[in-house]
Amino acid sequence: MAAARRAMRPAAVMAAMYGDLLTNAGYSVTTKLVDTRDIYIPQLTSGKVTITPDYLGALADYLQAQQNGANAPIISTHSPQTTLSRLKPLAQAAGIAMLNPAKATDQNA
Repeated sequence: MAAARRAMRPAAVMAAMYGDLLTNAGYSVTTKLVDTRDIYIPQLTSGKVTITPDYLGALADYLQAQQNGANAPIISTHSPQTTLSRLKPLAQAAGIAMLNPAKATDQNA
């Protein structure tokens, strides 16, 4: 199993936690350091990467722009459940399965 992580400290911590949990569950995990969604999303959709932590709203808006153009309206909201419901069809179209978001919140305000 390959886990990508962004070259940002919070993403690195989350990826390390995912890696430890998966290793403890019996999976063989390889972690890949990547810088941007432009790099790891294609790897995720092609199967080269199996799992990656990400910000819910940022991923939603990224996939919205990728699939509907740079001028597509932003779909993220302050509600994780609303954002997730808007993200799921975009993720499914990209071949990405979404997990439930963490109950903790990290705001880039």
